[in-house]
Amino acid sequence: MRPLTLSLRGLRSYLTEAHIDFSNVGLVAIHGDTGAGKSSLLEALCFALYGGCTWDKRNATELISDGAHTMQVRLTFRCANRTWQVTRAISRTSSPPSRHELICLDDETRYDTKQQVNAIIETMIGLSHAAFLKAVILPQGRFQALLHTTKEDRTAILKGILGIDQLDAMQVKARAHHDRLRPLLDQLILDRRGLLDNPPATAGEATQRLDDALRRQDQLTKARTAVREASARRDQMLSRVHNIEQQARQLAQARQPAAAANLHVLASLDEAIRTEQNDCQSAITDWQEHEKTLQEAVTAAEGEGRGPSSLPKAIAAVEATRNQLPDIDAERERIQTDAQNLADDLTRADQHAANVTELANKATEAEEAASSAARTVEEVRELVAGQRSAIGTARTLRGAVHRAEADLADARQRITDAETAIQETAERAGEARKKQTAAEQALDAVTRFNAAAHAAATCDPGDPCPICSRTLPATFQPPPAQKQKDARKALTVANRLAADADRRHQAALTTRQHAIEEAKRVQTRVDQRRGELDQAMTHIASQLGPVDLDNPDDVLLAPLAARLGAAEEDLGTSQATARDVRQRATAAATALEHTRKALADRQAALTANRRRLDQRLRRTVGALGKLPAAWRLDPVTLDGLNQLLDTAHRWEEELATITDQLTTAHGQLKQLRERREALAGRHLTEVERPATQLLHAVDGLTQSAADAAVLIGHEPPASRPLGEDLHRSATWAATLDHTVGALLQAAHDRVTAARSDAERATEEITEWLLAAGVDDGEQLDDLIVQVAATAQVARADLDRAKRETPVAADLDRRIKAAAPIVDALRELGALLANGQFQAAVVARRQRAFLGLATDQLLTMTAGRFAFSDDFRIIDRYTSQPRNVRTLSGGETFLASLALALAVVDLAGRAGGRADALLLDEGFGSLDADTLAEALAALSRQTLGGRLVAVISHMRAVAESIGNVLIVTRDSTGSHVHWASESERSRLVDEDLDEGLLPCP
Repeated sequence: MRPLTLSLRGLRSYLTEAHIDFSNVGLVAIHGDTGAGKSSLLEALCFALYGGCTWDKRNATELISDGAHTMQVRLTFRCANRTWQVTRAISRTSSPPSRHELICLDDETRYDTKQQVNAIIETMIGLSHAAFLKAVILPQGRFQALLHTTKEDRTAILKGILGIDQLDAMQVKARAHHDRLRPLLDQLILDRRGLLDNPPATAGEATQRLDDALRRQDQLTKARTAVREASARRDQMLSRVHNIEQQARQLAQARQPAAAANLHVLASLDEAIRTEQNDCQSAITDWQEHEKTLQEAVTAAEGEGRGPSSLPKAIAAVEATRNQLPDIDAERERIQTDAQNLADDLTRADQHAANVTELANKATEAEEAASSAARTVEEVRELVAGQRSAIGTARTLRGAVHRAEADLADARQRITDAETAIQETAERAGEARKKQTAAEQALDAVTRFNAAAHAAATCDPGDPCPICSRTLPATFQPPPAQKQKDARKALTVANRLAADADRRHQAALTTRQHAIEEAKRVQTRVDQRRGELDQAMTHIASQLGPVDLDNPDDVLLAPLAARLGAAEEDLGTSQATARDVRQRATAAATALEHTRKALADRQAALTANRRRLDQRLRRTVGALGKLPAAWRLDPVTLDGLNQLLDTAHRWEEELATITDQLTTAHGQLKQLRERREALAGRHLTEVERPATQLLHAVDGLTQSAADAAVLIGHEPPASRPLGEDLHRSATWAATLDHTVGALLQAAHDRVTAARSDAERATEEITEWLLAAGVDDGEQLDDLIVQVAATAQVARADLDRAKRETPVAADLDRRIKAAAPIVDALRELGALLANGQFQAAVVARRQRAFLGLATDQLLTMTAGRFAFSDDFRIIDRYTSQPRNVRTLSGGETFLASLALALAVVDLAGRAGGRADALLLDEGFGSLDADTLAEALAALSRQTLGGRLVAVISHMRAVAESIGNVLIVTRDSTGSHVHWASESERSRLVDEDLDEGLLPCP
C-alpha cells in the first residue's frame, strides 16, 4: 500500500479541507509546532483505511472537529499494481448517513458498504488494524509497540506481510473440504455400524429361535390361565376372612357395657340444674322492667336536647357563641378598609402593563431583523463551503483527465507497436512458408529418384523384390537412405519455423486487437472525465465566473469572502440592537411581574381573610343551629344566651338523679346474669358434654354393629330413639350391648368356613406351578414375558436381516470409495497446520527478518547493537544479550526503527504490500550523529518507490530531508503546504540562532 493523495475536512483541528499529494515524493518530513495537527494526518490515514482511529478501530466519532457536524477523508493509494480511492465520511448523528466508498480507478470497480470496504482493504494490505499500527503507522507514544509486543502478535504480523496467510487459506480450504466430507463418511460408517455384520446368516438363526419360542409360549399360557383362576378363588376367601376378622375386632373394641347405667345418672342431674335456671330467669325479668322505665326517661330528655350526651355540648356551644360575637364585628371593619386600598393599586398596575407590551413588540421586531441577518450569513457560508468543495472536486477531475489522457497516449503507442510487429511477423511468415515449400519439393524429388531401390531398403538377400517379386541375389545391398533422411529433416525444420512464424504473427494480431480495445476503453474514460470536469467548471463559473484552478482557494473565493464579511458585520449590528431592546423589555416585564405578584398576594390574603371571617361567623352561629329546638334563639343576642344557660343548669340537676337510679338497676342485673351463666356452664360440663360423649360412642358402636351384620348376613341393631330423653337412651343402650354379643359369635363361624375354601385353592395352584417348573405365579409371568420377548426379538431380527441385506451392501461399496479421499484431506490439513509446516516457514522468514533488522541496527549504532533470535539485543561491547526493556530511550527508538525498516524491506521482497512507513515523533532522544544515521536509513528505504513520512517538531529533522510538509494552525484551524526553498533556509537560520546545530 503506497499513499498517493490525502484529503481531509472536519477532522480534529482541520476545520477546512486540506489536500496533500504524496505521489512524487519518497522521504517526507512533516514539520510543525506542538499541537499544530501533525499527528492528525496519521489519524486521517488510519480512518480512511480501517474506518477507525489509532486507539479504537470501531469508532472514530471523537476525531470530528469541535463545532463541526461531519468529517470526511479521501485517500488515493497504489496497491497490488492497481490504483484505488477510498472515501469515508461520518457525522455526530445519523443525518447525513455515513459514507464508506472504495473505487478502483483502473477499472471502476466499486464497493459502497463499510463491511465490504474494510474487508477488501485489509485483504489487499494483508494487515489487521492492530498490526498496521505496529508495522506501517507508528503513532506517537507507541513507536516501540512491535519491539515490545508478544511473540504471537509478531508472528501474526509477519504472516500477514509475507503472504504466509495464504497457507492458512489453503489449510482452511482443506479443512473445510475434510470437515464437509468427514461427517458424511462418518455418517456412512455409523449407518453401517448400525446394521448387522452378516444379514443372511442372522435370518436363518432367527427363524429357528422364533419356532421354539412360539411352542413354549403356548404351553406356559395354559398354565398361567389355570393358576390365575385358582388364585382368584383363594384371594377372595382370604379377603373375606380378613374383612370379617377386622370388623369383629373393631366391634369388640367399640363395645360399651356400662353405657346404660351412666346415662341414668346423667338424667337425674339434668332435672336438678334446670329447676335452678328457671328461678334465676324470673328475677332477671323483674329488674329489666324497672331499668326500661328509667331508660325511657333518659331517652325522652335526649330527644329534647337535654340528655347526658347532648347537654354538656349544648352548654359549651352557647358559651362559645356568647364570647366571640364582639371580635367578629371589629374584624369585618378592617377587611373593608384593605379592599379599597387594593383596588387603587390594581388600577396603577394596568397602566404600567401597556408600556411593557409596547417594549416587547419593539424587541420582537429587532430579533426578527437579527434572524434574517443570521440566515443571510449562513447562506453565504454554505455557498463558500460548496464552492470550495467544488473547486477541490474540479482539481481532482482535472488530474484524472490528465492521467486518462496519458493512458490513452500509451494505448495508442501500443497499437502502433503492434502494427509494426504485425508487418515484421508477416514478412517472416512468408519467408518461412517459402522455405517449407522448397523442403517439400526437395523431399519429393529424392523420394521419386531410385524409388524401387528405396522400396527395397528394408529387404535382405533371398527376399522377394517389392517391385517385380523376383528373388534378390546374395550380393544384394540396400541403397543408402541418407539423402532422404536429410530431406525429411530439412522439411521438419521448415515446418517448425513456419508454424512458429504463424504463431508470432497471430500473437501480434491479437496484441493489436487488445490494444485497440484498451484504447477505446481509455477514450471512453477520457471523455467521461472531461465531461465531469466541464460540468464542475460550469457549476463554479455560475457563482464565481471563469476561474483558474492553479490559483489558491483564497484568491478564487475572495468575492464570496467579501460578501460573507459584510453579512457578518450586519449580523453583529442587528444582534446588538436586538439584545439592547430585549433587555429593556425584559427588565420592564420583570418589574411588572413583581408588582402583579405582590398585588395578587394581597388579593389572595384579602380573600382568605374574608373567607375566614365568614367561616368563623358560620361556625359561631351555626353551632346553635345544629342544636335541638329548645336551644335555638332568633335573633341571637347576649341576653338571650344568658337566660338559656340558666335553664340548662336546672336540666343538669334532674338528669343526675335519674342516672343514679339506672346505675343501681345495672348492678342487680349483672349479678343475676352471672348466676345464670354459672348454671349454664355447670349443665354443659356435668350433663351435656358427658352425655354427648357417651351417646357418640354408643352411636359409633351402632354403626360398627350394622357394618358387621351386613358383612356376615345378620340382622342389624335398632337405631337410637329420637329426642333428648336420657332415660329412653339408657334403655336402648342395654338392648344394643346384647345384640353386639350375638354378632361376634356369628363372625367367628363365618371365618372358619372361609379358611377351609382358601386352603383347597392353594393346593390347586401348587400343582399347576410344579407342572410349569416354577415356584410362584410371578416367576410364571416372568417366564411367559421372557418367551414372548424371545419370540419378538427373533421376529425383529428376521425382519431386520431381510431389510438390511441390500442396504449393507450399498454402504460397504460407498465407504470403500470415500475413505481414501477423506484421509488425504486430513493429512493435507495437518501438514499445513500452524504447529508444523507453517511454523517452519515463519521461523525461517523470522530469521531473515531479524537479519535485515540487525543490518539496519548495526548501521545506525556504529556496529554496537544487533538482534538475537528471540528479539533480545546483543551488545557487542559485552557480547551479552539484553532485554529490550533495559535499553535507553534513544536505543529503544533505534531498535524499533530497525524493526520497522526490516518489515518494509521484507514486505517488498514478498510482494510489496507495505510500501509506506509513517513515524510520529521519537527523534528527540537521538544525538546529532545518531539522528543522521537514522535518517540515512530511512532515505534508503525510498529507493524502491516507497513513501517514508517522519512527523517531528524538531527543525534538525526537517533540515535533513528534502521534502518538508509544513503544518500550521491559526484561528481557522490547521493548514498544510509543501515548504519552499526559502522556508527550508529559514528553518536552518532559526536553528542556528537557537544553537541547536553545531558550529562548523
